[in-house]
Amino acid sequence: MEKLVEKAKNRESRATEDIIEKFKYLIFKEASRYHIKDYELEDLVQHGYLSVIKAIAMYKLGSNSFNGYCINTIKMNFKALRA
Repeated sequence: MEKLVEKAKNRESRATEDIIEKFKYLIFKEASRYHIKDYELEDLVQHGYLSVIKAIAMYKLGSNSFNGYCINTIKMNFKALRA
């Protein structure tokens, strides 16, 4: 996964798509848990995709686990929408 993140950081679009694909199930699962005024499920799913892109940009290569970092980013960004 670390190599895939490195490729995504180097703007290889296919790598970013592959990472999003790996987290798609979690994004749908988390999005379906929230019912936020003026947001439809599709909006929340898009927010989840943006969370993965944000996690790629913010992740420092070689630190801990990208999987855990990305999962935490997705969940925290959904919680932030409610506030």
